[in-house]
Amino acid sequence: MTTAPTKTRSFAPHPAPTRGAFRALVSGSLLALALLAAPRVAQAQDTPPPPPPPSSGGNGFAPVATVASGFGGTGQWVFSMETADAGSGRFFIHGSNGNASITLNPSVDYFIANNISVGGSVSFSYDSSGAGATTIGVGARAGYNLNITGQVGFWPSLRLFAEHVNANHTGSSDSSFGVFAPFLYHLTPHFFLGAGPDFNLGLSGGSYTEYGIDFIIGGWI
Repeated sequence: MTTAPTKTRSFAPHPAPTRGAFRALVSGSLLALALLAAPRVAQAQDTPPPPPPPSSGGNGFAPVATVASGFGGTGQWVFSMETADAGSGRFFIHGSNGNASITLNPSVDYFIANNISVGGSVSFSYDSSGAGATTIGVGARAGYNLNITGQVGFWPSLRLFAEHVNANHTGSSDSSFGVFAPFLYHLTPHFFLGAGPDFNLGLSGGSYTEYGIDFIIGGWI
């Protein structure tokens, strides 16, 4: 019995990968990843960051500027009319039965520093009835402003007055020291109304004491 010859196959061994081929494979993988990530990086750089949320001050509403927030600043001028003078304590223009009377007391103040003011006033009063008395006066004062709330303030001042009265061709003069302490209500920016206690003490030309509640109206720039 004859045995068939056995077929055998010979396999040529695969060459082992070289170091250069491994480096080429790694470099190709890194290049592919860089190409895929480049558009995303460019898009992230081109997109601006979102703006920060507005500050609400903790109450859910944006803060609102108050109308009195600037009153009392250095360099401000205040123009006012008030009843707190050393004599009649009023301002008006009035006529009746052919007679006329007028009383004016305009004032100007200047803030030389924050909330510290100096100023002056001129008073004029005329009454055509009776002796036809005419009163002319000047005053100087220094005050301090305190903003209590957004619309309410307190502006007391110390004052010196001097007046000359001419009635029936006879003149007389007097001087006095006064304190006026009005509370101000700022209706709108640069405009206010006020009222407060007023006290005057005669220094010369006859001793007297005057006190009451007086009023002021004015504006500032």
